[in-house]
Amino acid sequence: MLLLEDVSIKRGGHSCHVEKLHLKPGTALGLVGPNGSGKTTFMNALVAAPGIRICGKVEADGAGYGSYSGYLAHFFYSAGTGRDLYRRLTVRETLELVRSAWKSHSDVDSTLQLFHMEAYSNKRVEALSQGQEQILYLSLAWISDAPYVLLDEPMNALDPIRSRLACRIVLDLKQQGKGVIISSHIMSDIDALCDSVAFLVDGELRLEEVTDSRERYLQLYS
Repeated sequence: MLLLEDVSIKRGGHSCHVEKLHLKPGTALGLVGPNGSGKTTFMNALVAAPGIRICGKVEADGAGYGSYSGYLAHFFYSAGTGRDLYRRLTVRETLELVRSAWKSHSDVDSTLQLFHMEAYSNKRVEALSQGQEQILYLSLAWISDAPYVLLDEPMNALDPIRSRLACRIVLDLKQQGKGVIISSHIMSDIDALCDSVAFLVDGELRLEEVTDSRERYLQLYS
């Protein structure tokens, strides 16, 4: 289980407080808030990104925050921006790199097939379309086999067919027992994929169980 209790996160002039968050294996949490509310900062904090201060109790399956072998290896963070990918590597080489780094037993060829990337497996990352790059990020989360997967706006730039694939992958990750955190502005996806929703409001992470995230969003932020 991913556990946060009385956690404060600070980055520059922005801060966020989490009173209590428990993410169980096989469940998904939707992370919701307007642009600039701190969704990406929260995800970066979970993977100990530079420039972020965090205090409080943070554990992943009993491992304390900050230790690579004990804590960070539990996570794969899909930023979805392209800045953290090696642009001159091919799709296949990128998959092989992540597979090796996370000591995963997942198969590269079957992953290429699952994500319909065989046709451009030897194309460099720098030559991919935005939609292809977004699918690559999802495939990296899959092949890492990490217990906890953080997906920052995973449906951005996806056509309806790729969006359906992405939703199916998230459900498959849950079925495999992964804990998933998804940030998104697409409330229908949040409702379809997530077991609970955390709204970022005035620097506080509010955990709620809602059936209509869009309506709750409008209540909180209008």
